[in-house]
This record gives sequence, structure tokens and C-alpha cells, in this order.
Amino acid sequence: MKTFASITLADALELQAHLLEVAAADGDDRVAICVVDARGWQLSAATMDGVDPTTVGFALAKAATAVYSRRDTVCLRHAQNDAGRWLLEHNPSWSQHDITVASAVCPTFCAWAGGVVVLSPHDGIVVGGIGVSGRSELADHQLASQRPPGWSQ
Repeated sequence: MKTFASITLADALELQAHLLEVAAADGDDRVAICVVDARGWQLSAATMDGVDPTTVGFALAKAATAVYSRRDTVCLRHAQNDAGRWLLEHNPSWSQHDITVASAVCPTFCAWAGGVVVLSPHDGIVVGGIGVSGRSELADHQLASQRPPGWSQ
């Protein structure tokens, strides 16, 4: 029988709590945060006070897209410079046609930055995803990439 590696509800709640704490402390715009398992199914979601209700839907779509595509969603639209910094420039490896096809196949596909994969510390496989929405795309990505102390990724 094949085993299925995924983050747990406890993991999701720990990640969510940490990101809410970081978001509240950094003074930037308020956000919605969604954490999904390795199938892209929602485990937890939270919105900070005053966040538009639709923002949580974007956070869920970003998290699920990261899991389905097995990469951070920032990679779908943005290029990286030699120093590893994300740029507002378009990533030439994903064309508008690719994004349109992916959206047709998976209606919840979201190519906006802010969806980040959660990798297993043991073998590097995708075990979940985090979506953040409410700030600029690159700020959403930066927040979603934060991990609590003790997390390896």
C-alpha cells in the first residue's frame, strides 16, 4: 500500500498562527492566509480584521496552485535576477497561453505570487501549500515563505 505524505491540521494551524503573528507585527497590509494539504485541500484559513471577504478565496487558490504545480506561484509570472531576488518582470518560461490552458483545466488555478509549497524535511516532496493574499504579489510571497522557528523550510 502506498503511503501519502502530507502536513497535518496541527501543522497547518501552527503555520497559520505564525504567519498571522508576523503579518500583525510587520505593519504592512492585512492579509488572508490559507493552508492546504498535499492534495490541495483546505486545512485552515484565517483573515485578519478588515480584510475583504474575497481575499481568502485568492489565498486558497494560490495555496492549491502551488501544490498542483509543485512550485511557488511566484515562479509562474516573475523572473529572478542573478542574486535570487524576484523581479516584477514576466517569467518567459510560462507564456500567457500556458496560464490560460492551466486555468481552463483547473478553474481555481492562480498565477499570482503568494502561493508557496511546503516541503517534507526528509525527502523534499511537496506535503502542503500556503497561500497569502492582501498585499502586493511579491509581499504576499515573502510572507508566505516565512516559517516558525524549528521548521526546516
